Amino acid sequence: MPDENVASPQTNPPPAPPGSQTSSGINWKNIIIGVVIGAVLFGGGGYLVYNAYQPKEEPAQNATTTTKTSTPSSTTKKEEPKDETADWVLLSNTQLGYSVKYPPTWKTKRCTENVPENKSTDGFGPNEANTGTCASGSFPTIFIASGKNYLNIVDSSYTDYKTENLTIAGRAAIKTSGVTKGRPDIQDGIYIVEYTFVDKSLYIKFTGNKTDTDNLNVLDQMLSTFKFLD
Repeated sequence: MPDENVASPQTNPPPAPPGSQTSSGINWKNIIIGVVIGAVLFGGGGYLVYNAYQPKEEPAQNATTTTKTSTPSSTTKKEEPKDETADWVLLSNTQLGYSVKYPPTWKTKRCTENVPENKSTDGFGPNEANTGTCASGSFPTIFIASGKNYLNIVDSSYTDYKTENLTIAGRAAIKTSGVTKGRPDIQDGIYIVEYTFVDKSLYIKFTGNKTDTDNLNVLDQMLSTFKFLD
C-alpha cells in the first residue's frame, strides 16, 4: 500500500522563450521598446519640422569696403576759365609795333603831335576826357608810347615806392610804382604805375588812385592781352 505521506513529484511547465507572449499576460518589454522608439521618431521628426521653419542665417562674408576713385574720362573736357576780355576791342599800332585789347566801354585817342620820332601815342580811359590831349588829361589814364625818349618819373622820392622786374609778352620789363609827392608838374597823392621795357621799345603808364581797384584790374587785363607785332 503506498505511503500516503509521500508527495508525488510535480511537473513544472517549461519557461517561455524570450519575447514570447503568454496567454495569461502582456509582454511589457516589447511595449516599452516600442514606446521608446516612437518617442525618438516623434522627437526627431518634430525637430526636423521646427528646424525647417526657422530663418536661416546667411554665412558670414568678409566685409570689404571698396573706395572708388573717380578718374576723369578722356572725353571729359576741363572747364576753361572764362575769358573776360573776349568781347574787348582790339587796337593795333603798327608804328609802335604792338596790339592790345581795351574794354568796349572805354575810349581811346591816338596822338601824333610832338611825339618822339614821330611815333604815335595811345591813351585809354573810361571816357573821352580821360584820354586827354595826347593822353595827359583827367585820371585814370593808361598811356602807351615809345620808350626811347620817355624816362620813368617814379623814383624813391615817391610815397610807397616799389620796383619789380617782370616779363610782359615775352620781353623783360621793369615795373615802378608810387604815390606822387612834391612834384611841380602833378598834384600830390596821385598813384602812378610805369612799365618800361628793358630794350626801350615801349613805355606803359597808369595814372590814377591807388584805391581804384577796378581800373587797376583793367590795367592788368590789358597787359594780359598785350602783344608785340614783330
